[in-house]
Amino acid sequence: MTINQKTQSEFKAFEKVFNKIRRAKAEKRRDAYGTLTPATRRRHLASGAPLDLIYGIKPDGTPFTVEDLKKFDEQARKRRKEYGASKKGVRVDQLIAASRTVDIDRSKKEIRSAILYRVFNSNNGMLLHFRVSSGPDSKHTHHQVKIRLDEWDEQLDDSSIKLPRAAKNILDGRISFDCDCGRHQYWYRYVATIGGFAVSPLERAYPKIRNPKLTGACCKHVLKVLATLRGPATRRLIMLELKKEAERIGFGDDRGGVNRYLTRGELETAAKSSAAMRGVDKAQAQKAFRAFLDGKAAFGKKLKEEGVKRKMDELRKAALERDTYKSIAKQEKSRGDREARDKALAQLGEYMAVSIYRDKMTRDAAIKSFANANKMKLDDVKELAENVSHGK
Repeated sequence: MTINQKTQSEFKAFEKVFNKIRRAKAEKRRDAYGTLTPATRRRHLASGAPLDLIYGIKPDGTPFTVEDLKKFDEQARKRRKEYGASKKGVRVDQLIAASRTVDIDRSKKEIRSAILYRVFNSNNGMLLHFRVSSGPDSKHTHHQVKIRLDEWDEQLDDSSIKLPRAAKNILDGRISFDCDCGRHQYWYRYVATIGGFAVSPLERAYPKIRNPKLTGACCKHVLKVLATLRGPATRRLIMLELKKEAERIGFGDDRGGVNRYLTRGELETAAKSSAAMRGVDKAQAQKAFRAFLDGKAAFGKKLKEEGVKRKMDELRKAALERDTYKSIAKQEKSRGDREARDKALAQLGEYMAVSIYRDKMTRDAAIKSFANANKMKLDDVKELAENVSHGK
């Protein structure tokens, strides 16, 4: 067994273990008692009755009231708007900027490594699997973080963008994620679900005890991974995966590179990521996200200017006309192709009738003779001859 095979076996075993852990946690979560689901909130908001004790109590010992539920709904609406939940994923800068300082500090001080070990292009998008070390007080040695690159397809399909820039755009752009740790499950998975940036499993129960104001976004393990995403090692890997995917011929091409475990060399490079060592910078992320919003707002404002608006309308009209002309040309070509085919079919029918009944040629010989005489491909003439009954 080679070193690469040994390394892959190690991470395949890790993947198998964490699949079992996730299944067990999902079963335990389904059996949870007293969770504040959307149905429970609607029921108590409609009746005006306070939640009874089976749904937990506030830190001051009092039950949750209808006013509390109204505040929860308000917080959820704010977060949906803040994260733009109608669009899949959230930009990396925004996630870092929204994260709690305590989680960022812990990611730098307590989490030693975040190693990308698998790339998996599923039906739901490109997923990256990371093995992340645990904090000093954890009973676990590692956690698993999954990152979905939500701008993968649009960057892959835009041939005007060079691959290095496309890889950077993907890793800076919208992502969704999941971590198996308790911090994510009880503080942030609900936020990720309503914000549109959760990778399965989703969470519908409001974190009424641990995070009633829905602050923060990422646990320390995810933040370590976000730092890793910004490093040159990960960017180069994504660029190579983009190149492989761009060369695939659709569902019939199974040459690999779409669902694989990293090699030993790739793992060693990823583990030495200087970006992961430094960790994320909240102030820098806030600045970058503000610049992104300012640029977006400026672009929107520019579009509203009369001259620009008129030019955009002209471009849209030109594009519409171009598409119309293309459609007409396509129809004309199709009509011309049909007419040419009908003419060739009539000529072939006459030729075969004469060749078979007068010249006593076989059907195959007549077809071959017609192809040679008209400098046509034999297979094309054979296909055309399927519509001719002579010699059957």
